[in-house]
Amino acid sequence: MPDEVRVQSNGAYWQAVIVDHLGRAKAKSIGRKDAMTKRQAMKAARIWAAEHADNPIAATARAITLLQWRDRYVATRTDISPLTLSDHDRTLTLLSHHFGDLEVRRLGRPDAKDFRVWLESQPGRGDGNPTMSEATVRKHIRNCKTIFGAAVDEGWRTDNPFSKEKSSVPETPNDWQYVDLETFGRLLEELPIEYRTAAALARLAGLRLSEATFLRWSDINWSDRTITVRIRGGRATTKQRHRTVPIAPQLHDLLTDALLMGAFEMETPDLDLDHVAPLAGENLQRPLRRAAERIGAAWAKPFHTLRKNCETDWLASYPVMDVCRWLGHSPAVAMRHYHQTTASTMRRAAGLDTTPSPAEAEINRLRAARRRTARRLRQLRANQESTP
Repeated sequence: MPDEVRVQSNGAYWQAVIVDHLGRAKAKSIGRKDAMTKRQAMKAARIWAAEHADNPIAATARAITLLQWRDRYVATRTDISPLTLSDHDRTLTLLSHHFGDLEVRRLGRPDAKDFRVWLESQPGRGDGNPTMSEATVRKHIRNCKTIFGAAVDEGWRTDNPFSKEKSSVPETPNDWQYVDLETFGRLLEELPIEYRTAAALARLAGLRLSEATFLRWSDINWSDRTITVRIRGGRATTKQRHRTVPIAPQLHDLLTDALLMGAFEMETPDLDLDHVAPLAGENLQRPLRRAAERIGAAWAKPFHTLRKNCETDWLASYPVMDVCRWLGHSPAVAMRHYHQTTASTMRRAAGLDTTPSPAEAEINRLRAARRRTARRLRQLRANQESTP
């Protein structure tokens, strides 16, 4: 608490003055003299002094409203991608819709909890979601933490009212369908060549849909059999990082066929031939979903399902850190959302399937080669010793 609180006259107004323990004086106009007595002004001064002790910045700083903060936030956050900024702007719109043009410093922890409850009652997207899903609610709460964290950094607040609210991604069951390579081969037969290539980049290289449609032939290193996934827009983000992905033998054959056949030029001559799967702007999910239905499968998010299948296969054969670098996310994300125990893995663990995994087959091949080399060396030594 301040050492001293007093009320003094300032023309037609009462003015509160506090002096802290360092001798620094701060003053604030309390109200007009003709609207309150000195005793009432002293009571208001004590309330302001208590607020200043708990929140010195908010009690003395120039106030900013939610609408003003929205304009400033959108204009100054040049360090995040346009897509993320648009998502934050949506959250700011919801905040303004719920609280009106409230001062940023006036929003407290009870208000944050009320906002969460209000979000849970808002309409969801699609006929199957009458109210906003828990994942969407938590996404907006995460945005609020960032938005009000920026307000704290700029001095408009001294605390973040959303810091105690749950915002982590809710646990989701890994019940997506595993697509083995035989089924995937039948799926490819149902697709035109340009869609076939995009699907293969998801299932066999783990590329995201946007990455598959953005990929250029110049990003493929045929000698090293690698794909370079480049940053679009010049800014690295969580889902957009420069990385190198290996080309599996089956994918290599598909890419070679697409390149040598000139299939894109024959079927759709107006497409940009610089891109491996030049389908930007088209609805790629629909033809893939229909092709899956024709072979007796149904996936809500076909391309994402194929990407998850790719990582599941790789995690069964290669080190987790390597796989996560190829896919472009962390091991925690891989374990939570991408990895799924397959039936073949369960059978191998139970001793019912003796077919080795690709990694085990490679190890066995190297061991066999080492044994052959050792036998040849022994034979050479024996021949030298027997020669007079």
